[in-house]
Amino acid sequence: MDFDIGPLVFTGSARQRVTISLNDNVVTTVALQPGVHTYSAILPARLLGASPDVLDFRYRFTALPHNVLTGSPDTREVAVAWYSIRFAAAR
Repeated sequence: MDFDIGPLVFTGSARQRVTISLNDNVVTTVALQPGVHTYSAILPARLLGASPDVLDFRYRFTALPHNVLTGSPDTREVAVAWYSIRFAAAR
């Protein structure tokens, strides 16, 4: 799985991390760089179950942009901005 993602970054924020789980099994934790980047994670076939499978993303922290970015009107609780996610068979 490849994904393009950018963390919410603000003065004093910790480095964002995303923990990826497949069917309640942690697959990996990825430390995100500021800006939009492409990251990869291997989803082991042995963790696949009966359909539907559940892919879960947990973030180190969330914040309200309105509270941490000067002039932001955004009152949603956010962690990252997702741009794309792609799945392909392992080579």
